[in-house]
Amino acid sequence: MGSTGVTNYLELALELGDEAVARATYRALVAEAVPRIRGVRTYVDLQGTVLKLRVEAPDLRALRAASNSLIKLTYLALRVLKLPVGGVGDSSQGRGT
Repeated sequence: MGSTGVTNYLELALELGDEAVARATYRALVAEAVPRIRGVRTYVDLQGTVLKLRVEAPDLRALRAASNSLIKLTYLALRVLKLPVGGVGDSSQGRGT
């Protein structure tokens, strides 16, 4: 018989430094952080400007897959929130002026 306790987990705490960015990142992750791997659980928490992530999985392969997905999603959300999109709505962009 197998054990029902989860012994494989990853915890990350990210200090984002900006409360608005932290809230927006949290909302993006909560909406998408639903694992599609059996037995995997993900937790996303926000404490001020600190974003806390936890992934629990029954084995290391599932932990790696779920962690990679959550980390990539976090990275993408932060890139979108922190990097301005140049040229959008600006008629001087791209015209060599």
